[in-house]
Amino acid sequence: MDNSRKIEGFENRRVLPLQKGNIYGPVKSRRLGSSLGLNLLPRSYKLCSFNCIYCQYGLNPPQSPDMVSALYDELPTVSAIKKAILAALASLREKIDYITFSGNGEPTLHPDFPAIVEVVRDIRDRYASHVKLAILSNSTTINKPEMVEALMQLDTPIMKLDAGSEKLYKRINRPAGGVDFNKIVEGLIEFNHPNLIIQALIMGGPDLNASDDNIIKWASLLEKIKPVEVQIYSLDRPPARPDIIKLSRKELEEIAGRASELSGVPVRAF
Repeated sequence: MDNSRKIEGFENRRVLPLQKGNIYGPVKSRRLGSSLGLNLLPRSYKLCSFNCIYCQYGLNPPQSPDMVSALYDELPTVSAIKKAILAALASLREKIDYITFSGNGEPTLHPDFPAIVEVVRDIRDRYASHVKLAILSNSTTINKPEMVEALMQLDTPIMKLDAGSEKLYKRINRPAGGVDFNKIVEGLIEFNHPNLIIQALIMGGPDLNASDDNIIKWASLLEKIKPVEVQIYSLDRPPARPDIIKLSRKELEEIAGRASELSGVPVRAF
């Protein structure tokens, strides 16, 4: 791997603006087709239990699930989400494939996430039964029974696991206090969703997760988790730090092949 490569145009990098509403898109996605985004988080700042070194929304202090209750008044209500999604579906002029819980951070941090899933699923069933429900989650609430029950109601849970060891996980994802790597792994192993997808951003740079040592450890976890598929990708947006290196398509495909061989799980490069 050529460690001298940086993202083109990075010298003038700017992180992406936050989503300004509860609904955004449709967004064209390599993994989900045409997706209507659902933001359950504040509009003026990122709310996440991670502070990933590659985050497209920049760096900020991470918030643990237990800390979010103090911010409850700044989060959209269940009724606001219901109103927004009904209006969005009524105004759509194109076919969508997914409604995706994502937005300005970690969607499962919303204390009413289970109730919101129930409302969104009911609306989908009544007005857009062909559309699937997905989530892009960092997996930090996967050991909470009420969140697991809600995640089971979604068609496609896409759960993050960027590293094969706690040390590297802390270096890359920089979680809030109280977020435990081993509990996340245990939760993913016990999460018996038939369409579970594990997603990882793979990047080059000093002691990051493209190393063969990490891929071996990471693949051993995938073997235990047994997702239906693993999706890996590298940087396609400016990250929060300039010393992170984007992998080439060839490098990603080589890592995908190696991880698939080691884990026995299909790994796809995007």
